[in-house]
This record gives sequence, C-alpha cells and structure tokens, in this order.
Amino acid sequence: MEERAAVRHARLTAPERPAVLLATRPGGDGGPVAFSCFHPWPGEGFEPAPTAGSAALHALPEVRGAGVGRALPSAITGALVEAGFRSAALRVFAGNARARRFYGAAGRRADGESVREETGGRVLEELRYRRHLLKQGAVHIARHVSHHSADPHTVRTSAHTEGVGSMTHASVPSAAHETAVYTHGHHESVLRSHSWRTAANSAAHLLPELRAGLDVLDVGCGPGTITADLAALVAPGRVTGVDAAEDVLTKARAVAAERGLENVRFAVADVHALDFPDDSFDVVHAHQVLQHVGDPVAALREMRRVCRPGGIVAARDSDYGAFAWFPEVPALDGWLELYHRVARANGGEPDAGRRLYSWARRAGFTDITATAGTWCFATPEERAWWSGLWADRTTASGYADLAVSGGHATAGELAAIAEGWREWGGREDAWFMVPHGEILCRVT
Repeated sequence: MEERAAVRHARLTAPERPAVLLATRPGGDGGPVAFSCFHPWPGEGFEPAPTAGSAALHALPEVRGAGVGRALPSAITGALVEAGFRSAALRVFAGNARARRFYGAAGRRADGESVREETGGRVLEELRYRRHLLKQGAVHIARHVSHHSADPHTVRTSAHTEGVGSMTHASVPSAAHETAVYTHGHHESVLRSHSWRTAANSAAHLLPELRAGLDVLDVGCGPGTITADLAALVAPGRVTGVDAAEDVLTKARAVAAERGLENVRFAVADVHALDFPDDSFDVVHAHQVLQHVGDPVAALREMRRVCRPGGIVAARDSDYGAFAWFPEVPALDGWLELYHRVARANGGEPDAGRRLYSWARRAGFTDITATAGTWCFATPEERAWWSGLWADRTTASGYADLAVSGGHATAGELAAIAEGWREWGGREDAWFMVPHGEILCRVT
C-alpha cells in the first residue's frame, strides 16, 4: 500500500510540498489499508487562494464500508486548512457516477469546467470539483470516535508529510454508534422550521395508509404539528406523540389543545427503548429522527416491536449531501461541510435519506416501499423564511454550540456562514431543494 501510494503520488502531484495520507488499523497492525494524496493545484488557482489539489483516494476492499472513505477527505480538509490552503479542487471522471456522488457528499461541487483526454483510443472526460475551506478549525474527527479506538473494525489515519504540516490523528467509527444527542437542540430557530411541518408536506408517503380508527405512534414528534394532523386523520383512533425532550412536548400539547383534539397524548420516550408493550400500534411513524440517533437500525427494530402484525413502520429523513441550491454562494459550501462534521461528531448521520432502505433491511423488514420526496423553497417568502431560519440556527442553536465547543468552527466563522445564508436569501433567482428518503415497512 505504501509503495502504491508513493507511485501514485509521484505521478499526480507537484514536486513541491507533497503529502500522502495513510490510514491504518489501530496500532498499525497489518500496515496501511487506505491512502490519499494532496498537493498544490498545478496551473491556475482559484479564489480564495491558495488552492490545493487532492487525488488518488483508495481503500482496500476489506475496509470499504467501515467509514474510511468518509474520514480521509475530512482529515485531508483539516490538513489543508492547517497548511494555509483556502480552497481545494480535484478531477473526477464524468462517467463515474459513484465517485461523483461520493465527492458531492464530501462537500465538493462540480464547477462546470472539464477536460477531455484520449486514452487507448477512447476519449475520457474529467469534471472539476471544487470546494471552499473554512479559514480556521481543523477537523477533529478523533473527538467523536475516540471511544471506539479498541474496535477491531476501526481505522486510524495519520499523515506522512513533507513541508505541508502535521495532521491530527483521526479514527473511523465502526457501525456501532453510541446513542446520539439531538444536534439542533430546541432553539426558536429550530422550532420555527419544525412547527411549519404538516402531514401534507412532511408525511405524504404515509397518508394513503391512514384511515379512521388506527392507533398511531409518532416518534420524535417535536412541537406536535404533524402529530396533530395524524390525530385528525385517524380519529377516533388514538395518536401518541413521544420525544426525548420534555420542554418541546409542552408546545405539542398546546398545539393539540388549540385544535381541540382529544385523541392525542404526549410522553417522553427514547426510540431505542420505547415504553410500550409489543404490538401496541397500527402505525409507527418517525419524521427526521433516524438521522439523529446513534443506532438507527436498533431504533427501527424497536419501532417494529411495538407495531402490530400487518401494520406500518414509516420513516422520512432528509439527505444533506444531496441538497441543491442556486446561485452558488461560497459560504453555503462551508456550511454544508461544517454541518456534516458537527452532526457526525455528535453521533448522527446527516445523509440518512439514502440509507433508510438499507437500515430497514438490516432491521429485519422484508416488505419495504422506498420512495423520495422534496421540499423546494423558491418564492420570495419561502427564500426569506428558509435563509432566515438557517442564518439564525447557524449562530444560535444546539448545532452552533456544538460547532464551537467541538472546535469545528469559531463564532466568527459561524457569523460569516450566517451572512452567506442572508446573501443567498436576498437573491431574486435563489432556489433551494431539500431531498428526503422515505420508507413504508409492512410488519409481517
């Protein structure tokens, strides 16, 4: 692996300030299992300068799926920041859809520039992917996975550099996560978006399955707006809303009381250990929950346990790596990369939408309908609302607190990102899409 990395690095990088990042198992047992290279971008740079290039990420088949592919780009980002780079670029074959998805999820975005080369009688096109780097704040992956250091499936990364600067050691988590803490918290800026949600705009995939008389459990109900809609739809059936935070349930009870609903109740609960007997509900629903829990597969198993045979377990989660917006605002690229780091450091998975079907299969479901839905913000009112709540959330929320306390960003960097949100929201041609994965799992 070391030899392959050295050869690949010599071919693809500039001679000055080269660096190779190797990943090994804890203790270095068995030698390197993955590598990546980075270097000053050859030729014309970009703004903000200077620009780094990265190439040749490779992992042995035995460790693919263990998280090493996610950790190497994140660790390299930290090294580039420490080395003084302000932007990064790489080239990806246009026909390699898997690589394009991978780098897109890692915060790189195609900028429209491409090159074509003839190789072996074939013309191959490479797309240039770029990203802006935060001015400060190296990646601190080790903080959120240090408790997994003894796991035989964990991979540790370390830098072997010459003239680029040292790298923080980082570990890659195994599939077994501890229970996560809700990343966003319940600041007003967060509840503003949660209270906007309805069964129509957030649970449309479930609505055809509902009918009068069903007993429904709404997991992670938050301020209860979706829960109240479900209660109205299944009356006289009963709906139970549960959340890990008692304070937000006060708001949920107020919503139900204001709407005159008598068939709904609320309680504090942990999705990993629901305080209900087996086969208690006809429908168990969770909206934007599984991305925030440490073990989503175990959570789905618990949801299945309390669902009656023939019933439905439904989930919907957004997929941050697939978010799309226009126009390009550099600060939003930084926001997305930062959010991924903060959420994962907190034990969650921000790209949960694409994983729901896989998680459901691992939880033992065999009758699964997987779909996708979107939110789109394009009118002046929608743009102002969406950009405003994220600008506020970036500087005043549980997410903002975690970003600073975890060393992922400074207060000044968060303020700059918030200003980027306001800049985007002020554009007349602004458009934003939030995609969601959806599953309906029939209990057999």
